[in-house]
Amino acid sequence: MSKGIDIFFKLTVFVVAGYFIFDFFYSSLVSEVTVTERITPELLTGAAIISGMAFALGTLNLFLNHIKRVSLFLRGWFFSLVLLLSLITTLSAGIVDLINNERANLTLAFISKLLTSDDPDYWKNKFPRLTKKLVVKCGEELPRECLVRVQAEYQEKLAKKGLPNFLFKFLTDAFFVPLGQAMFSLLAFFIASASFRAFRFNNYLSLALLLSALIVLLGQNGFVVALFPELVGFRTWLLNYVSSGVFKVINISAIIGGLIIAIRIWLSMDKSFK
Repeated sequence: MSKGIDIFFKLTVFVVAGYFIFDFFYSSLVSEVTVTERITPELLTGAAIISGMAFALGTLNLFLNHIKRVSLFLRGWFFSLVLLLSLITTLSAGIVDLINNERANLTLAFISKLLTSDDPDYWKNKFPRLTKKLVVKCGEELPRECLVRVQAEYQEKLAKKGLPNFLFKFLTDAFFVPLGQAMFSLLAFFIASASFRAFRFNNYLSLALLLSALIVLLGQNGFVVALFPELVGFRTWLLNYVSSGVFKVINISAIIGGLIIAIRIWLSMDKSFK
């Protein structure tokens, strides 16, 4: 990348990010409609378009790289083949789902025109395919009661996250859910192994960690609580005060770290990709 293009990208990032920072504080201080409220939606639309293009380029890059691995039978080509088949199948299911929902929305708009228009025959002649589709359900006359019923059916289906896509349901029930369960089942063994290493009694800090974990775990066991009811108070104190305070410190540190990274990116000081 030439120096001029590098400067152009840095300046673009600085100006756009600076504008959104300015808009955030300025819009909170001024109540009336300002110029920024007319510019911001346009910028957000452009950002959405660029994000979509970046996502498409990333998908294409992934597709081409794994096709190369499969065609040359490189190491791990079988897993690349599985990824490609999964990608194509899921993408096809998404396109079919999009087409079905768009058809449903078009049918709803057509029914609405038939119910509200003074000249429904005009819309019937303009959309003959939709008319034939409704004739199958309601008959040649297309009575108003039937149209209202069909309209309600489509609205109910779309309200339930769109029309039912059986391929998506099959992929979720037959692959995604079982694979997720298998992955988390395997992770349980890694977590148990990590816990065993973390709870070794080497010093006073590991002893405190071990005792805290035992109190929290035993405080959730009904049989142990029945024998030692004092554990409930210790467990509640550990969760509400010690654990909660530690998590707040971690969250505040993460927020400060994210702010520092954002400032570095804004000022083009991040050199991690060079």
